Amino acid sequence: MKDLHVLIGRLGKDSEMRYTPGGDPVVNFTIAVDVVERGEKKTTWYNVSYFGKTAEKVAQYLTKGKQVQVIGANQTIYAYDKADGTKGFSLQLKATDVTLLGDRQAEQTEQAERAADIPF
Repeated sequence: MKDLHVLIGRLGKDSEMRYTPGGDPVVNFTIAVDVVERGEKKTTWYNVSYFGKTAEKVAQYLTKGKQVQVIGANQTIYAYDKADGTKGFSLQLKATDVTLLGDRQAEQTEQAERAADIPF
């Protein structure tokens, strides 16, 4: 197996469920992973493919903004030109495991509830 990676990121859009010609389920989605290097935030986009019966089960929960942990192996690196003229990179990852961590709305609600509990 190629290098194994563990990533935590947010989905850039809702996942897409499809089936291979042999009938195997596969869900495709993109996640943005932010890294701070020398004080500058950089975002790398990963295109993820997750195969198997579990893919069918998690696909409905893989919606834009959800935070996930993905374990998998790099397949391909793509370079592209961003709107601002700089180079961007996107990586194709074949996932062996996907774990749902949360979404922004739930996190904001939880933060607001914690703030409301602080006595003044």
